[in-house]
Amino acid sequence: MRIDFSQLCSRWAALLPRRRQATHWAVASLRPGQMSAVVVTVAAAGARPQVLHAATLDHDDTLPMADALSAFARDLQAGGQGWALLLPRDDYRLSVIPEPEVPAAELAQSVRWQLAATIDFAVEDAAVDFIMIPTREHAPQRTPELYAVAARGDRVNAFAALFRHARLDLRAIDIRETAQRNIAARLERDDELLVMVAFCDDEVQISFSWRHELYMDRLIAEPACHDDDAERRATACERIRMQLQRSLDAVRADFPFMQAARIVLAGAPDGFLAQLQAGLFDPVEALLPDTLFDLTRVPQLQDARHFMRHFHALGVALRDTEAAR
Repeated sequence: MRIDFSQLCSRWAALLPRRRQATHWAVASLRPGQMSAVVVTVAAAGARPQVLHAATLDHDDTLPMADALSAFARDLQAGGQGWALLLPRDDYRLSVIPEPEVPAAELAQSVRWQLAATIDFAVEDAAVDFIMIPTREHAPQRTPELYAVAARGDRVNAFAALFRHARLDLRAIDIRETAQRNIAARLERDDELLVMVAFCDDEVQISFSWRHELYMDRLIAEPACHDDDAERRATACERIRMQLQRSLDAVRADFPFMQAARIVLAGAPDGFLAQLQAGLFDPVEALLPDTLFDLTRVPQLQDARHFMRHFHALGVALRDTEAAR
């Protein structure tokens, strides 16, 4: 599905990937004063996706100028291919709401109407999408729910205009939660609750997925801890351990068909892996970037801190793969 930016339609190409045998994406992440991008190709089922380029460039404004973005794309040898945008977290709101009991043709509009009371910007101008939380088969007694995302219309239009003026083919917009789901999906084993903890520079994002579907997410809106003080680091890790344990207990209570779990840490600070392994009953392991991606073209991504700066953009690049459902 292509985004109709001119109409800002109610369904946008953010959450539901198009599945193809092979994919090749350039993914941009734009923040005030900085833009970064990755170029990733996935050639065959079972093969590691190959990262062709990963780069970051500073600029002097809230958004880069179109000519700067265009030059950046040329430097990445990605000027003529399809692009996706990782939407900044401040530009969208993600909510869990009951699935409206309406005909399928009316679902999108009903979701938009329900979101009106929960967001702090005009829903009429918002770009809205949703993904189901699939419980009907395994918990038919449970009220069906869905994840609904609403993005600020003015910001989506500004991004669309920027890519249009840069002569880049912006085909999709994605968000951090589904990007992380895409990475988790490639790590899951059969009937396993995959808990992924992503330690980013400014936040810790925790996702709970099963059979390639996102069932719950938690956000700690501050960095975990990169402090050299051992006591402060241990205290920060204990807070995360408690959040993980409470969330695991909640998931198992809400979704009793999920019991076997594995916890994967991406970019954890030194010492966190051992402390969480000692403090949690479920197995805990570290994500090694080069076991998930072929990094021969960009060996700098083998460094965990550098890898985490591109973590969610890399997840967006997996949006069309068979594992990203």
